[in-house]
Amino acid sequence: MNPSEVTHYILATCQTIDEALAAIAEITVVDVPVNGWGPSAPPLHYQIIDAQGRHVAVEPTQAGSLQITENPTGAFTNSPDLPFHLLHLTQYMNISSETVQQSDVFGTAVTAPGMGSGGLGLPGDYSPPVGAAKLGDTSDFTQLTVARDAHELTYSWRSYADQRIRQVDMRQLMDVAKAPVRIVIT
Repeated sequence: MNPSEVTHYILATCQTIDEALAAIAEITVVDVPVNGWGPSAPPLHYQIIDAQGRHVAVEPTQAGSLQITENPTGAFTNSPDLPFHLLHLTQYMNISSETVQQSDVFGTAVTAPGMGSGGLGLPGDYSPPVGAAKLGDTSDFTQLTVARDAHELTYSWRSYADQRIRQVDMRQLMDVAKAPVRIVIT
């Protein structure tokens, strides 16, 4: 199956996450080019979410199969895979939402350089030195930001190229649909 067809297949044939996982076990993803993407298939990663808050990541492996990982964080990116990110989180166990005003370092009182010091060590933290460094770096950006609400059944997104927030209300769409629905994002 082409990577761009997996989502349609799961939505059309499955009603629960467990049904989706059973269906995914039978899928082989093949490297078929997608028009406008390039010479090979896009390495799409999928997140399946239910109304109870269960999140499952479904991601391609080098062998062409799909790797399934329960996602306790709910956060999701396309690359690298979720197991990498879950392991990577262990580097931030000392992070706090509280601003640290002062700390003792080897017997010396050290004062924070400004607000946001509880996030020191996070990439892109909000401390003043990092803010200054960010001003000169424009090499990396998020191509697509997505928010979904599993209770209200809404899916919202915006792209880097177009910052307008767009939203699909899946309940409303299902109420009026007489046949399978195809959403074209332009």
